[in-house]
Amino acid sequence: MKHLLSQERWKDFIDVLSIIAPIICLFDCIVLPAMAILLPFVSVKQMMHGISDQMIALIVLGICMTAILPGFLRHRNRRVLVLFGSGISLLFFVSFAGERLDQAVHAAMTLAVSFLLIKANLENKKLLACSCHHHHH
Repeated sequence: MKHLLSQERWKDFIDVLSIIAPIICLFDCIVLPAMAILLPFVSVKQMMHGISDQMIALIVLGICMTAILPGFLRHRNRRVLVLFGSGISLLFFVSFAGERLDQAVHAAMTLAVSFLLIKANLENKKLLACSCHHHHH
């Protein structure tokens, strides 16, 4: 019987979180602002939105980094690292410049962030599942 908090289960949990984290960011940057238009307390949401963007960016960074970096140290695939680095860089740009960006540009950049981070995590997971060594670069 596997221990509930075994290293393999913990790794699987982090892998799942690394896919969910960019989706949470997407939800915060696209769905919540759209819903805020319908709510009477828009000014409260606008005041908190900028702060929550940076907090979510740090959470996404922490979660994705714990999945990507150990994987990169094993498979050394630079493509995964470039996807991750590009996604995180764009995420921080959007989180700090978000209020100054047009809403459509903000949404498009957030979609790009999510795509890059999810793609990096899926490729990382695929490379880690493969036991062959031809993925080394």
